[in-house]
Amino acid sequence: MLTNHHAKSTYIDALAHWSTDNEVYPGRPRDQVVTAAGVTIGSTTASAAGIVTRGVLLDLAVGGPLPSGHAELPPRISLSLRRASTV
Repeated sequence: MLTNHHAKSTYIDALAHWSTDNEVYPGRPRDQVVTAAGVTIGSTTASAAGIVTRGVLLDLAVGGPLPSGHAELPPRISLSLRRASTV
C-alpha cells in the first residue's frame, strides 16, 4: 500500500529528506548528502521521466479523511475492490 505523509501531497519525497540522528537513508551523514546544489544520494531525479508500474488505486476513504493512525483492515479492502469492480 502506498502511503504519504500528507493527504493532499502531489509529489514523491526524496529519501534524503528523511533524516534521523543527522543521518539519511541508507545511514549516510546528512551534511555529506544534502548540499547547496541538491542531494547526492536518494534523489528523485531517477524518476523525473515518470514511474511506470502496475497496480490498483483504491479509494479506501470514500466517506472522507481517515483518522490519524487508522489501520485498514482486509474486509474493508475487499469491499473497496468490489466497489471498484476489480474482483
